[in-house]
Amino acid sequence: MTAKKKASDMLKEPHATPAMVRAMVELGRVEDDCGLKQDAAPSAPGSGPLAKVIQLPVWPEAVRGVPNGVLRSALFGAIKKGPRRYLSRERIASLEGVEILYTGERLDQGDLDVWQAVLHIARLQGLGDECRATAYQLLKILGKTKINNLRVKGNDRF
Repeated sequence: MTAKKKASDMLKEPHATPAMVRAMVELGRVEDDCGLKQDAAPSAPGSGPLAKVIQLPVWPEAVRGVPNGVLRSALFGAIKKGPRRYLSRERIASLEGVEILYTGERLDQGDLDVWQAVLHIARLQGLGDECRATAYQLLKILGKTKINNLRVKGNDRF
């Protein structure tokens, strides 16, 4: 069995916020080695129990997670370079019990890489919360911070 990740280590990650890490501590997914539970503001009298935070499974920094049903579908295909076909509510081939209706340009392996990077950042946040990332964060996760010997820097958010 592996040891739980420590809150102090998670706070060093560029996309982690104290509130997010505190929620992970409350859920018991992260060891509170820096007193985050004690720093939490006391709830107002009569406010009732806190809502349960629903989030993606937490995986290690070196691993990328994608739902199995998506990986085993034809959503991210091996397609040739050039203009992509536009699909409109088209059923994508997938496993039995998984139904994918997709609208937009056909997706390829490069699109899968970007989606994996976004999921990797979002894994520490509650589902339904806004997920913010800089272009540099995504490029860093994708290993593309140097392009044509130019170092990519940026804090544009999207």
